[in-house]
Amino acid sequence: SATYDDNVYRTGNRERDDFFVEPELSLDYRSSTETNRWMLRGSGFYAHRFYAQEDSLDFDAFGEELKLRYQGDGPGRWEAIQGFRRMEDVDRHVPESDYIRLTSIQLQDINSLSARRDILDGGIAYAHQLTDKSEGSMSYRYSSLGYDDSTLLDLGAHLLQAEAAYQVSEKSILYADLGYSRQEQDKGGGSADLALGHLGARTRHSEKLVGKFGLGFQYYDRSSAEGADNEQGVSVDTAFDWLASEKVTLHGGLNNGHQLSSFYEDNGLAYVNTWAGLTYRWTEQFQLWLRGLYRRDSYIDDVVSGDLLREREDERYEVSARLNCRATSSRWEAYVQASHEIVQSTLPEYEYDDTRLTFGTQVAY
Repeated sequence: SATYDDNVYRTGNRERDDFFVEPELSLDYRSSTETNRWMLRGSGFYAHRFYAQEDSLDFDAFGEELKLRYQGDGPGRWEAIQGFRRMEDVDRHVPESDYIRLTSIQLQDINSLSARRDILDGGIAYAHQLTDKSEGSMSYRYSSLGYDDSTLLDLGAHLLQAEAAYQVSEKSILYADLGYSRQEQDKGGGSADLALGHLGARTRHSEKLVGKFGLGFQYYDRSSAEGADNEQGVSVDTAFDWLASEKVTLHGGLNNGHQLSSFYEDNGLAYVNTWAGLTYRWTEQFQLWLRGLYRRDSYIDDVVSGDLLREREDERYEVSARLNCRATSSRWEAYVQASHEIVQSTLPEYEYDDTRLTFGTQVAY
């Protein structure tokens, strides 16, 4: 792919435009579910970005992901996941969450931060069929964010979750879950505990609607921060894909939570993510994709800005559009994509806007 970027440093006071080229190679593997009790999925990618002028920004990105499922003759099922990604720009390789349902308490990456970082993720889950319509499951997951920049704080989190689910119809399931996360900052930083629970519903074997809709509570305790107040409130965990017609699929979601900051020791933030979009299958060859995204990060404690302590809240808006063209009876595809991102903050030094226009092609074998 080739991209024009009008603000490669993603700052408000040092705007420089440039072109970059980014070839990428990816591999995917999937075992047969019909002949094996074991199901294995694997994927990997490697990309290198070349800037035309700002060559100090050139970087490599790479990663891999493995998913394993075992279903024996009994009512139990084991699932495991492992993944690693080294990124510097927006993470375009976030793994799907169809194996272990811990998305609501995973560490959130900071896509508006251009920093070289390693994202590690691994976990295991056991699900047991209690009756024809009910199931219980337990999961453990570890996530971490590690930065090359010594001024940023690495983050790690141990995640535990239990869930009970009941099938109320052929295509719908009601569930209740409880989760606990132990979060830690590196370099002697702070620690925090997050507890949360949801009541909700999700679809099953539905051709038109795939999604989950959970609503509950969250309780956040920063025990390492002296005099810190506990945070509590509503927790939302929702995502869906709806086939509205033969040509249109609608996408959307909303989640929120708390986690420690990568910028400030012993400080945390409350985040809200929401997104909406659609896929329009114009013809067999042409497909249009539209998406809007909003994220808000509200830091719990005031932060140092100059010589003052000030409140910090960042808001990120992004809109993007992509047109795909697939050759008839071919594995070749071309696309053009445009995106515009705006970051607003109570601290002006963190504000910027960025526009990108990308032309690309991909071939699958």
